[in-house]
Formats: sequence, C-alpha cells, structure tokens
Amino acid sequence: MSVAVRGLVLAASFAAAGCVGWSISREFFAGTPGQPPASIEVVSGRWEVARAEGLADEMPALAQASHDAASASLCVLAGTRVEDGALQVRLRTRREAPSMGGGVAWGVASGAMRYRVAELDAAAGCIRVREVAGGIDREIASAAIGGADGWRTLRVDFSGDDVTCQLDGVVVLETELDEAVEGGVGLYCPPASTSLFADFAVVTRR
Repeated sequence: MSVAVRGLVLAASFAAAGCVGWSISREFFAGTPGQPPASIEVVSGRWEVARAEGLADEMPALAQASHDAASASLCVLAGTRVEDGALQVRLRTRREAPSMGGGVAWGVASGAMRYRVAELDAAAGCIRVREVAGGIDREIASAAIGGADGWRTLRVDFSGDDVTCQLDGVVVLETELDEAVEGGVGLYCPPASTSLFADFAVVTRR
C-alpha cells in the first residue's frame, strides 16, 4: 500500500475510532488566559491558555511560553493513561523563537523519568520520534518533510511497539520502539521553543 493511500486509510480509521475515547481541545484547554488550564499537569516549562489565532473559530489553545534554552517543556493530561491509541494536535511554531518545534508525548512515567515524543522540527524540516529514559534522550527515527508556515496537524498512532506518524493527513514516518508502555499523554516543546497547540485529541483503543 502506498504512503498516500495508507494515509487516507488511517485518516478514516481515526475518524471511526473517534466514537470511543475521543476528546478535543475545547475540553482540555478552556480556562483563564495566561494561566494553565485545570485539565493539564505542568511537568516543566510555562504552559498557559491562549487563543488559536488563524483558525476559523478561534478555539482555545495552549501556548508554551517559556524561553528556557536549557530544558524541554512537558505537560500531561490529568488522570489520563494510555497504552495503545493515537494522539493528534494542531500546532503552530513561532519564527521569532530561537527553536521551532513541538509535538506530542506518550508513555509518560511518574516524574517524567521516561516518555516518548513525536516532534515536528520546523527549523530542520523533519519529524522525529524520540525516547527519553533516565535522563538520556535518544532519537529513534526521523523523516524529512516539506516546509510550510501556519498551522500543521501532527498525529501519532502507537500500538504495541509500532509507531506511525502523520503530518497534515499523510504518513511520513513508521518505526518501532523496544516495547509498549502504559503512561500519561501530553504535549512537548524542545528547549527555547514557544509553540501554540490546539485541537488536541486522544483516542484510546484499549
């Protein structure tokens, strides 16, 4: 099956899976502008409610506002743990930031000593899958992508040790991890990146 055709099939399956365990940003990110929403737990960085400027209905968004050049930023959905499922988010990187990236995290262990990341690196023009464990950050796989400004839609499916990443509805990366793990899910920004997120969706298949 071609990448383009598989992308369409996965998009259809995501819509169908949305009937079970589907949540979106209007639940996650609503709150007082400039403050973190009650639905998330801040692990690192400064996360605050904003507006999704440029999207049709100006839905609630989540901004990563820290300019820390030394540490990544991570937040998780309160009380949510997933082993087998999918995450999807719309994100917009900011050109004025020193770094231009952001993505989704899953398998987040207590204390964030372990987690997996699917990250859009707009400056480098690639999608990366990475694993952080015991303070060691290692890249699992990466794939080049076409450049585009504005909002992009990033999605990752994880089932067992298989991981599939889509960007704007097209499969761009398929890889494997050492093992499946249950853990928290959330959003991630690399050091010195201040990105904007909206329409965060979680699909739990198990």
